[in-house]
Amino acid sequence: MNALTVQRPFLPIRFAPSLSRSIGPTALALWLDRQRQRAHLLRLDQHLLDDIAVSRVKAIREARRWD
Repeated sequence: MNALTVQRPFLPIRFAPSLSRSIGPTALALWLDRQRQRAHLLRLDQHLLDDIAVSRVKAIREARRWD
């Protein structure tokens, strides 16, 4: 991926308009960022999870959260 590549949000765009009206654009951006980070957590290798003292089970639980 180069510097000009834009990552897609975790949720499909079709969900964003209804969410942005109900919780506001800033809250939506923060929520999407958390979801993106949680998705990345699932892709970490075991040695990286060990470095941050998170077990695979805890990483999966965190990634499934929707708050």
